[in-house]
Amino acid sequence: KITLSCGVSSGPTFVNESPTLTYNFNWNTPVMCNPATTPPGTPPTGPTPTGTTSPGTTSAPTTAVGTTGISPAASCLQQSPGGWAIDLNRLSNNTADTFLTAVNKYYINMCRTVVTAGFPANSAIGQIDGLNNYWNLGTLSSAIYTWQSSTVLLLQYTGGSSGRQTKITLSCGVSSGPTFVNESPTLTYNFNWNTPVLCNPGEALIQVQLAALCPTYKNTPSSMQAPFVSAAAQMLNIGTTGLAVRGTTLDCSVISNNQACGALVMEPSTDYKDFGDLATTGYSAASASSCCDNCKATPDCFGFSYFSGKCYPKWGRGGVLSNGAVTSGYWRRPANAVVLFAISPNVTGGSLQSLAQLFVNMVNDGRSA
Repeated sequence: KITLSCGVSSGPTFVNESPTLTYNFNWNTPVMCNPATTPPGTPPTGPTPTGTTSPGTTSAPTTAVGTTGISPAASCLQQSPGGWAIDLNRLSNNTADTFLTAVNKYYINMCRTVVTAGFPANSAIGQIDGLNNYWNLGTLSSAIYTWQSSTVLLLQYTGGSSGRQTKITLSCGVSSGPTFVNESPTLTYNFNWNTPVLCNPGEALIQVQLAALCPTYKNTPSSMQAPFVSAAAQMLNIGTTGLAVRGTTLDCSVISNNQACGALVMEPSTDYKDFGDLATTGYSAASASSCCDNCKATPDCFGFSYFSGKCYPKWGRGGVLSNGAVTSGYWRRPANAVVLFAISPNVTGGSLQSLAQLFVNMVNDGRSA
């Protein structure tokens, strides 16, 4: 029998073995807590003002590290300025570090020292340089937590080898793992880390693929591309109360089409009118089925329309119109754009139906959602 209770993470503790061979355990964990409240024993007592450290009033907690190299659980239980509890222990791994490589190799864990052998004791972040030197980039016991906003937390480690320190900016988002940003001249190592752990537990995260924006995006002056993406994302808000855009990325680099002609979806009596045209004059062809090879030989071509003996290569499927004189075909294009949305719990009824219809329309329009 395991009794799970709301509280600061402790792991299971053995209580007793009964004469009837029943084994009893207790297990305190924030998983059992109301997401809108803070587990009992958590140091913060209220919303943390943005730009201050937490827990405590002026500095980070003293996180004395025991022989296990694991930070006391309370130091990794934070409270967002938005009022909800954050458990960074969910990013911890007792058997393996998160590994990433830039110019050098980096080993990162959370709420404990790195488990990879060879690094100095108490290393929260480790680096192996090109000469195979092992560097401590900050000690676990020095951790300072500073909220930048309700969904962005700056974690700083100091006291590393030769004064090295690390700053990790944790943000609400789809899990990406830590990414290396840069090394400053003062030996400060900066990382970004997107994770749902920082998000409001009352919101659901949805990724929406917007690859069909690319034909227009490519014809947009570079100075206007960022505003274009933002405006396109905001358009999806129409009629969907409670839908908020978290952030937008768009990669419209040229892609080679390596898909087989057998995977081509043919649509008789259909025209992809004025959608992502890759050639204005077209290629001569005996039939619509002959357009496959022409398209695959054209960079970025994932669709075509065949009319009057010519193939017109397209960026994909879009601008769909009924036309008995035209035959079109397409392959599903690899998704290469992501918009992250947060949907509040009060999106119900007609608004939720509008959101569902939005995704259906995107799929039917040749985009993948």
